[in-house]
Amino acid sequence: MALTITINFGQPLNQRGQGAIEAIVALPVFLTLVCMIFQLFFLSIAQIQLQYAAFYAARSGAVNSADKVEMKRTVKRILGGSHGLMPLSDESVEVEVLSACHEDRNSPETNHCANDQPLMVRIHWHHPLIVPFADRLMQQESKFILQGRPTIHLKASWATAMFELTSGGGNNVRQQ
Repeated sequence: MALTITINFGQPLNQRGQGAIEAIVALPVFLTLVCMIFQLFFLSIAQIQLQYAAFYAARSGAVNSADKVEMKRTVKRILGGSHGLMPLSDESVEVEVLSACHEDRNSPETNHCANDQPLMVRIHWHHPLIVPFADRLMQQESKFILQGRPTIHLKASWATAMFELTSGGGNNVRQQ
């Protein structure tokens, strides 16, 4: 019975450093993927907030005779500071009334709808992309840039029944 001893001095010379090269190639791809996942998470939260703001804008418009100024004020109150980096500018939010209400000729900002006609509101928001690397990959071709930050256009709609409130003795009651 012969005893053979094999001495292994490590990897062959042509295989050294292969793990480092693979890590150098894979790490940027992995980090970009993680950044994209975080950005998509933030965008999903922003879309939920925008849907909530559309609900409250339609509700505010139903009570205030479809006043766009009041609806925009409501939307800015809800979305203001939601992304945490910069204040919400007037240009980044737009309120659009989609219902077929007839406009008041004296005030272009006010619509008057019949009680049985729903008020439909659509909110447009140029949401800033805040995650590095992912913002450059996800940005849309838009002329709207928020303080040097690329944005993405989000929109949400909501419809609600119109009703007018009258004040009688300090209590608001719905007219029949």
